[in-house]
Amino acid sequence: MKLKMKALYLCSNKTGVKKSEKKTTFIFKSLENIYENITIIKTENIEDFKENIRKSVGIFDIVIVGGGDGTLKVAVDVLMEFSKTERPVLGYLPLGTVNDAGKAVGINGSIRKALKILERNSIVDVDVCKVNNEHFNFVCAAGAYSDISYVTKRKAKKFFGKFAYYFVAVASLFKIKKLNVHVEADDKIIDMKTPLVLIMNSKNVGGFPVNFNYSVVDGKVEIYLTKPGLFNGLLHYLFFKMRTIKLRASHVKVSIESNETWCLDGEKGFDGDIEINVIKQELRMIGKLK
Repeated sequence: MKLKMKALYLCSNKTGVKKSEKKTTFIFKSLENIYENITIIKTENIEDFKENIRKSVGIFDIVIVGGGDGTLKVAVDVLMEFSKTERPVLGYLPLGTVNDAGKAVGINGSIRKALKILERNSIVDVDVCKVNNEHFNFVCAAGAYSDISYVTKRKAKKFFGKFAYYFVAVASLFKIKKLNVHVEADDKIIDMKTPLVLIMNSKNVGGFPVNFNYSVVDGKVEIYLTKPGLFNGLLHYLFFKMRTIKLRASHVKVSIESNETWCLDGEKGFDGDIEINVIKQELRMIGKLK
């Protein structure tokens, strides 16, 4: 039986991976089989995408976005312009290169599994991470490796998929990075030198599992600060974690001596100091929590 919901599907043509016509047709037909009333719109640019989400408020019960991590971030940014009672439920189909944001709410890289989750219509209230005047779903980072996702060429991502990121990462292994940071995480204050500031609300970043004890409903993020080391401390994150400080907080401030650029969900963000406030269980989303 089809869901008696008025649904909108927005798909972006600007995701990192190449989508076949066969896959696109399969998605469209599957959504038509799930929802009694479905509208499908292909967007060509970011402003068109944003405007369609704004227009959905008060008209559609659910807005499903198809794209990568950056696409989902934009959707959350726009929906947060409205109150929780006004917003439609947010659904997601992972069509990007790595899709780490979707994994945080149980939506992995399988389109078929993501469609099954939509069909079950399990609505969860997930946290929203507000950073300055924007939002992020799974990661906010500055320093070594943090720019890989947005400096990697789109053509390379379409051809090599997530391996394109790894090629760029190899080139960054020997570029020494040391940041003097001041971190305030709730009642804790830390001043230290680190190659990377990593703030997460998910398990994975760059396709790798890093943050195992995470939750998207606890009103907190995890902050990782590693000491300088081989390959800019990369091994500390992936294997040892002995030389890594981990904090958990609902309110975070970070100041960096140098004017670093922040990465928000794989997209180039702003420069300078940041302030993060986690809004507990603010966004209604279709998902499957662990």
